[in-house]
Amino acid sequence: MQRREEQSPKLISDRLSSGDVAPTPQCALVVEDDIGVCGYALALTDAKQAAGTEQRPGSDTLLRDYPSMVVVQVMPRVTDPSPVRRMVTQLLSSIRSSGSRGVFCELRQSDRRMLDFYSKLGSFKHVPVDKSLPQDAVVMATKFQ
Repeated sequence: MQRREEQSPKLISDRLSSGDVAPTPQCALVVEDDIGVCGYALALTDAKQAAGTEQRPGSDTLLRDYPSMVVVQVMPRVTDPSPVRRMVTQLLSSIRSSGSRGVFCELRQSDRRMLDFYSKLGSFKHVPVDKSLPQDAVVMATKFQ
């Protein structure tokens, strides 16, 4: 019997966070507090290449509408979201200047803290995903004007 994680495809965000996929140059930022590094933001300005090895039905639409992807993680000890917002704003600006039309992020439903963070940014909205992603996957995205 296969384990559940072997049956479902690994998220691109998992591969980017773990270092299996390198972020686009100029698209890797960290935020620090008095203790040290407390968060990071990574991006791929073109996620198609990273998705190529994990091609899933329906992902073509997502990658066409939002070719870039971001991964943001912040330690729970961060109580002031302002530095993290500035980091994400800077990252999104870099992505936009690369010519991207939009950006998406993949999250796990269990990561309520980061789902709330993206929701509070105001520009990221939930995007329905196809059945080929793991059941616990949530995709949020924003298009650039």
